[in-house]
Amino acid sequence: MAASNISEIKNSLRELYLADSRPWLVGFSGGKDSTLVAQLVFDAVQDIPVEQRKKEIAIVCTDTRVEIPAIVEMIETSLAKMRRCSTEQNLNIEVHLLRPPPEQSFWVNIIGRGYPPPNRTFRWCTQRMKIDPVSQMKRKFLPDQATKATPQIQYREK
Repeated sequence: MAASNISEIKNSLRELYLADSRPWLVGFSGGKDSTLVAQLVFDAVQDIPVEQRKKEIAIVCTDTRVEIPAIVEMIETSLAKMRRCSTEQNLNIEVHLLRPPPEQSFWVNIIGRGYPPPNRTFRWCTQRMKIDPVSQMKRKFLPDQATKATPQIQYREK
């Protein structure tokens, strides 16, 4: 990605940040795309004067508890670094690692309830293990706000 595109994205994020007081929820999976988005959000907020850093921002990651240990360690380490950076630099960015309740866990559903493993026609795990914990967090984080989709800013390499 060209440096000018990155600068444009950071400028857009700064403008959106300062435009209103609506909180931001930023999804993070640990993959390259969400890592880049999280980095851009951190960079944009760092460029805003401390006295103007009023917007609530939450980085949200869901732990399905079925990832291999190396992935879990990488995610937890990344989230810890984000927390530390936010605290040290007064960014007002919260970092949350969400988990489904035990009764909705993968193994309880597979072994305890006899669900088949997820497949392309029966993806029961996505709703229970990812969407539901984020929805619950969203209701807590945005209790008085109507939930609606916000258009995304998209950039493509030329």
